[in-house]
Amino acid sequence: MHTVDRGPEPNKLAGIRKELTPKWVAFYRHGKGGKPSDTRWREFQPALSEVFPGICGYCEEHCKGQVDHFRPKSKFPEKVYLWSNWVLACPTCNHEKLEHWPTNGYVDPCTSLPAESPEAFSTMIC
Repeated sequence: MHTVDRGPEPNKLAGIRKELTPKWVAFYRHGKGGKPSDTRWREFQPALSEVFPGICGYCEEHCKGQVDHFRPKSKFPEKVYLWSNWVLACPTCNHEKLEHWPTNGYVDPCTSLPAESPEAFSTMIC
């Protein structure tokens, strides 16, 4: 796994985030309303695929990829529409991860912190 720089968020995302994030927060944080059914993040899959050059951010296999919410929607609803929370994932990795979030999280393929970069973990001896 290698560190990926997502770059600036795509145009239109800020407006979508402002409009739709409150519904996710209301449902998961406050138990209000029904579970949101919007999936506007899928519109940004092509931009994410360019950033990750058609490679899964987790297993590094070539793929068309899906938008994975690195920090799961159910546990981090305020991050549902954050560009910094999206990773291009192959269907297998996206399905395996689902809404799981271990106590210490996962290795973030897009971290800006050198000590937390994927490369820092790949040199560790298990």
